[in-house]
Amino acid sequence: MGQLAHDLPFRLRTLQALLRPDGQALIDALGIEMGEVGVLSVIGQNPGISQNDVATAVVLKKSAVTKIVSGLEERGLVARQRVSQDRRVNALTLTTDGAALLDRIRAATRDLNDHLFEGIPDEKRLAFFDIIDKVSDRLSRGNGTRGNAA
Repeated sequence: MGQLAHDLPFRLRTLQALLRPDGQALIDALGIEMGEVGVLSVIGQNPGISQNDVATAVVLKKSAVTKIVSGLEERGLVARQRVSQDRRVNALTLTTDGAALLDRIRAATRDLNDHLFEGIPDEKRLAFFDIIDKVSDRLSRGNGTRGNAA
């Protein structure tokens, strides 16, 4: 692979392509869309969070999150409530059905991750995610973008 062995964007695209079938099987089994997984998870971890903050957390456009939240609300998985201090802001929470679905998502994701990391020691698994978190944090602060590199 030469230099591609250490080319992060290339390796991530490759990893994403390899993960796609398992990810698709997971969302098909749960009857949800991939974007819904992140939105449900963030709301479950942060009851009362605003749609704007969800968009920031899952790195999606606000319009995309609005569409996802509307769909989840129509299916009875998420509830929106206007914030009394700012009527323009909706506080999002999971309904009982939404929390039950999130529990199923977490169990299925845990099983999938256990399968994907089979044979890899826990400390390396934790280091892998720690590095991803550090790179993601750096990029989200705008410290990693170089624009069009020559």
